[in-house]
Amino acid sequence: MCSSPANGGIMDSVKIDISDVVRSQVNTFRDSVCAHFAAQAEYYSKDNAKWQDQTGDARRLLKGIVIDEPKSVGFRVMHRVSYGIHLEEANSGKYAILRPTANHLAPEFRRAARKFFEDE
Repeated sequence: MCSSPANGGIMDSVKIDISDVVRSQVNTFRDSVCAHFAAQAEYYSKDNAKWQDQTGDARRLLKGIVIDEPKSVGFRVMHRVSYGIHLEEANSGKYAILRPTANHLAPEFRRAARKFFEDE
């Protein structure tokens, strides 16, 4: 549409709503890269938890999930047993697995994110 700016000239603009384009790229990233790392977080935490299983519930119920928030996407690893907090914090974190899992996967996740958005 042609319009006249304040200085009396004439101009025309062509615009796209980038929020739809960006959201589409973010959704693809979420569904591929974030989902991959959520699964990796679950596998890594189950394989590397240092505690001795009693019932097997704590290890079996570790879960990696995709995070999709208004301003960020990523992955999370979490306990789904009520005593998970005890495993993470007791004995000076001797049996913690959530933070070690996140720390282990974070550098590779960041590299994958950079590569994904640079290639897009």
